[in-house]
Amino acid sequence: LQKKMIHKREISVPDLDLETFRNFLVYMYGHDDTSSLQLEAAVSLLCAANKYDVRDLKRTLSDQIIPQVTADNVFVVLRKSFICKTVPKLWETANEIVQCQTEELFSHAQFPTV
Repeated sequence: LQKKMIHKREISVPDLDLETFRNFLVYMYGHDDTSSLQLEAAVSLLCAANKYDVRDLKRTLSDQIIPQVTADNVFVVLRKSFICKTVPKLWETANEIVQCQTEELFSHAQFPTV
């Protein structure tokens, strides 16, 4: 198996989409361009940082994502709800939005997708 992987020079990372993997590698090689990421890409990268225990990246992304979460985009965060459990402040923010703007969220087009 090891020879086969060396020959192909391929590494399979099935739990990350291509964009997230690319962003993860860019960060790991010392180029922090996380501030330019859209919310959904940042949340996906936060999931990768959590899974692979990259604490600095997790902290950076949490600090960037939390102020951006609104009723219009809270579903991006809620779809990856497991990440909320590992970032308590993100969970608090999403929960507060849900509690304070319940009616608006129930009528939101993305509500059925959560």
